[in-house]
Amino acid sequence: MSKKRWIWQQVDWPNFSYQLARVLPELEAVLRVVAPLSLLASELEENRRLNLELLVLFNETLATAKIEGEILDRESVRSSIATRLGLGAFSRTSRSTQGVCGCFT
Repeated sequence: MSKKRWIWQQVDWPNFSYQLARVLPELEAVLRVVAPLSLLASELEENRRLNLELLVLFNETLATAKIEGEILDRESVRSSIATRLGLGAFSRTSRSTQGVCGCFT
């Protein structure tokens, strides 16, 4: 029998339990990585921080769409995310891109 990988594949989903002793070290490791990045981001000038956020969201959006087999217009994605971050629209957007980028509010 293969080990079920996803949480929703577990027999007791969505009522599951966990062992804090096993989870806590992993959470602490994540915090050790994230905390310095959060501090660095807080020190950046707002426009620079927003442009870096735009780049990360842009790359994640395209990668996620590719996994789903969808090809998005790059400029439309960039423009939609920039608009939602308050950086202004770079060029054009499409309805499908606005739908994909709708969670960035």
